[in-house]
Formats: sequence, C-alpha cells, structure tokens
Amino acid sequence: MANTTVNPANDQYYMTTQPGVAPMTLAVNGVPVWLSMAHFLGGEYWYEKLGGEASNISPPNAEDHDIDVRV
Repeated sequence: MANTTVNPANDQYYMTTQPGVAPMTLAVNGVPVWLSMAHFLGGEYWYEKLGGEASNISPPNAEDHDIDVRV
C-alpha cells in the first residue's frame, strides 16, 4: 500500500495519501472508504492520527498483524 511518493506507478490507483491505506472510494460509488492492514500496519501515521493506544487499538506489529498469502 505504498503511496505515489514511494511508488510513482501507484498514481493510477489514486494512492496519493500517506502510506498504509488504500482509497477505495471510487470502488464504492463515492462512499469514503479506506482499506488498511490490521492495526494500520505500514501506516503508522494513520494509527497515530486516530489516537494511537488511546483509541484502544494495539500498536501495529508485523509479527502479529502482517498477512501471509501462499499460493
């Protein structure tokens, strides 16, 4: 979920925000929806912006919150 600063090719997906979330607004008929990893893993900016530990969300931790897809 790299933004266009990290990966310019993601501009076609409207990834112009802080890293860690993917805007899904166009996919949901204009409803403001954002997709993130569990506990905002990779998007610590958003975790802090939403209140961090004060929001009762445990901090992002790759060991606990990363995904593993095997094909």
